[in-house]
Amino acid sequence: MKILNKKTKTIEGFPINWYTNVDFCFNGSVFLFVHGAGEEPSCWDQIIQALPKREAVIVFERPGYGDSEIGPLSSIKENVVLLDQVIDQYKSAKIIVVGHSLGGYMALNLSSCNIYGRVLIGSFAHFRTNRIDISSEKLLQNIRNGFSISTPSVIIDSFIKNNVASEKCFENDYKMTHSLEYPPNIQKLPCDTLVIHGVDDNVVSERQTKRLVKYIIYAKVVNIPKSGHNVIVEKPSKISELICKYVKEVEQ
Repeated sequence: MKILNKKTKTIEGFPINWYTNVDFCFNGSVFLFVHGAGEEPSCWDQIIQALPKREAVIVFERPGYGDSEIGPLSSIKENVVLLDQVIDQYKSAKIIVVGHSLGGYMALNLSSCNIYGRVLIGSFAHFRTNRIDISSEKLLQNIRNGFSISTPSVIIDSFIKNNVASEKCFENDYKMTHSLEYPPNIQKLPCDTLVIHGVDDNVVSERQTKRLVKYIIYAKVVNIPKSGHNVIVEKPSKISELICKYVKEVEQ
């Protein structure tokens, strides 16, 4: 996170890291980015760099990833509790949670009162990973399958080199998502939700996206062509444009 400052605080007994360009008393809109399964928080770098300089940003580093001194947590609930408490550090801010894949599912489970919006990218409300092979022999191919056939190999290779986490993180995250159920408050989200879906997504299908939107009262869907599940690195400028437009609508 070259353009952001690292923060570390002990929460629920764990040393938790996040990266930001705002202080705790900031009172405007802030994008809070939550990375998905098996990808480092650095997966957001290109999107953040494409944002206007004035935009406030927090990048959450889930335990087990990046510079974290502890191993990955074993449950969605544990991650969500930590996320809620990080959000609560910024009591005056208007938090816009931006989650990719599993990070989007976590965003749906957050309960902090100063969440003013959610952006769910390649995300879902209900998922089964029991048919996904994450063995060492198949892992690399499964990562590549997360991209559109239209995506240049240089983008895919760069993602694998710079943004893919350890096999331990992959294994842990897939165990967490083995049998996910619908978030209990999904039909009661008080704010508008933006759902972004890559048209060529082979991980979270269009059917799953429609199912997700069905349960959210205030949801808008944007489909991005020639992009797959990893649309955040395939089309970072487009994602940046969409979330900036969304936050302006939320602020009105």
